Amino acid sequence: GDLVRDIQVSTTKLTDSQGFPQSDGTAYTISTLADAAVPQNDPDENEWTGWDLLNLPNEQVNVPAPGETDSVTNGVRTFVIHSSQLLGKGGITEDTNTLYIYYQVHESRTFVWENSLQSQYDQSPTDDWGGWVYSAEPFASDLRQGSGFVPGSSGHVHNEGVGGAKDVPLPIPPQPPGFIDGYKFEGDLDGPGIADWYIHIYAQVEGNIIFSSHAVTDSTGYWYFDNLTAGMWYIGEHTGPGNPVTQEWTQTYPDSVVTIPPGATSSLITDFPTAIQTAIGVSHLADWGWVVELTNEAPTQHDVNFANILYGCLTITKSINLTGVTNPDALDGSFVVTVTGPDFSQDITFTMVDGTITSTNPVTINGLVPGTYNVAETPPSGWMTPTGTGNVTVNSGSTCATVTVTNTPEVGCLTITKSINLTGVTNPD
Repeated sequence: GDLVRDIQVSTTKLTDSQGFPQSDGTAYTISTLADAAVPQNDPDENEWTGWDLLNLPNEQVNVPAPGETDSVTNGVRTFVIHSSQLLGKGGITEDTNTLYIYYQVHESRTFVWENSLQSQYDQSPTDDWGGWVYSAEPFASDLRQGSGFVPGSSGHVHNEGVGGAKDVPLPIPPQPPGFIDGYKFEGDLDGPGIADWYIHIYAQVEGNIIFSSHAVTDSTGYWYFDNLTAGMWYIGEHTGPGNPVTQEWTQTYPDSVVTIPPGATSSLITDFPTAIQTAIGVSHLADWGWVVELTNEAPTQHDVNFANILYGCLTITKSINLTGVTNPDALDGSFVVTVTGPDFSQDITFTMVDGTITSTNPVTINGLVPGTYNVAETPPSGWMTPTGTGNVTVNSGSTCATVTVTNTPEVGCLTITKSINLTGVTNPD
């Protein structure tokens, strides 16, 4: 065990049916494992009827045995009760001959110790249960398997009193079977996998302890987390591959609420519990993530997938060729350029006044799915077929594909002949 709680005393002996006290001083009814989880996860300390909590100061809880110093390898940890702290508690007086002490030993949780989360026990309420020692060395950075799945005999709680001593064994739980996995796809769930993408997982594993870790997708886009315990797990992804992210991708899945049996539901990161959002800190995750509930009956969750796309862009410039045009101020009108591509069509109108394009020029279309696009234009009357139209390839990334569509007016010429009619003129000289 690593914590001890509910230390209380009385002159009244408890019965075997009294395991955990409720807030009203009676016993919880426990017939299933789920029933037992309720009092074990109750953050409050409750008193049995006729009993009083001692509320011992921290320096008397989770301390080494007399003559020993703090060490991660202490074979014995103790809590100390002074006789002066007993008087007036639970009916105890100076004449009391027999008294009873009740307490609960917290079995050291392998998931906490294996991930070196024990320093977070130094906060309410677990700090008063002995967690206050774990935020300092040599405990804070310690890493071990706690009570779980270690071969050999189990740990024991050793009780010593005037009437003798008794050892109570602590059970060894099995290795946590929890497992969550998924893939990172490009474009949609039918696209290729994307490597080197960071997937983050968070959980409030016990009391106020927040667990966080990350996985990185392999060459197929696959990622997983194993050795997870039953409970709620919150999963999010970076906004692009690598760490740090150098290019922001757009999330395409999930982008709405989706449920994947047996226990996964997509969710906005902003809808995660406050404690989880605080642990995430300054947002570096995409908008949507997953909430996964693992249970002892359903400890495995597949298909927690993500899909993203890195869009491209296309810049179109309109150019007017005025070579050989004597009077460009006479050129007014507009040109409509049509861009089509994968599930895309858009008209762009360029306005010309006095031979000059006065509307926005060039025009950039962002957020385009990478692929082949066609740029076309039907010239207005009096203009030649434009150059620069046709197919163009738009690649993903911030470097835009470029097209310049040039229009040339159909020009003419005017020849003026001067004629002198000398009919009837006698002396033209």
